[in-house]
Amino acid sequence: CCHGDGGGGHDTDAGGGVCARWRHAAGQILLLIGQTGVYMYTSFTIIGGHFTMSDA
Repeated sequence: CCHGDGGGGHDTDAGGGVCARWRHAAGQILLLIGQTGVYMYTSFTIIGGHFTMSDA
């Protein structure tokens, strides 16, 4: 789909075909996963820091 040989012209995504849409969707999914990971890391860091504080 995304790797056309240049001969047929229908296998390339130069016209913004199916492959461009799939790449866009995959990029959005990866962005969502990355942002979720950052938010989870921040949340656990704050919660863990709260429980490791000394009462001095």
